[in-house]
Amino acid sequence: MFWTDAIQAALNSRRTGGGGVRFCTEFAGAWPHAVSKLASTKSERTSTLNRGLGIAHNVNQVDVKRLLVISVALVVACKSPTPAEQMDSIQSWLATAGMVGDAWLRHSIPDKYSRLTLELSHETLLQISGDLLKSPPRSVDSATLDGVFIKSRGHVALMARLIEEKDAPDFACALDSLRADQEIVKQLADSIQFKQ
Repeated sequence: MFWTDAIQAALNSRRTGGGGVRFCTEFAGAWPHAVSKLASTKSERTSTLNRGLGIAHNVNQVDVKRLLVISVALVVACKSPTPAEQMDSIQSWLATAGMVGDAWLRHSIPDKYSRLTLELSHETLLQISGDLLKSPPRSVDSATLDGVFIKSRGHVALMARLIEEKDAPDFACALDSLRADQEIVKQLADSIQFKQ
C-alpha cells in the first residue's frame, strides 16, 4: 500500500460519511497507513458543535413560533361567545331536535339514535341557556328568555321519553310545540342581533 492510498482512503471515508480523518500512529515499514484512532482537533469539535447548535437554534425558533401561534389561537378560541352567538347555537340545537323528530316519525332513523340525539340536544340546550342567562342581553327580558328555554327543553326531553314509549301521536304534538318554540326563539334572537 502506498502512502497516497492511505491518505486517499481517509479522505474518501470522510466525504462519504463512513469515518473520519485518522492519524497514523503506527508505521509498517516506512509507509504510513490508516488506523482506528480518530483525528480530533479543537477546531473540528467547535465547528461540529456550532453546526449542531445552529440546527437546534433553528428548531427552537420554529418551536417558539408554533408556541406563539397556538397561544394566540387559544386566546381567541377561549373568548366567551356573544349572546347572539349563543342564541344561534340554541336555534341550531332546536332545529336539530326538530329534524330528528321528523326523521323518527318517518321511521327513517333508529329509535336509539333519535333518543340519544334528543338527550344530547336537551343537555346542550341546558348548558347554553344557563350560560346565556348568567349575563343576559339587555335587549330581552331574562324572565322571557328563561321561560322559553325551559319550555323548549321540556319539549325536547318529552320527545326523548316518547321515543322510548314509541308514542308517535304524542310525539307529533310535542314536535309541533317545539316548532312553535323555535319561532319564539328566532324572534328573540333577531331582536338580540338587531340591538347589538
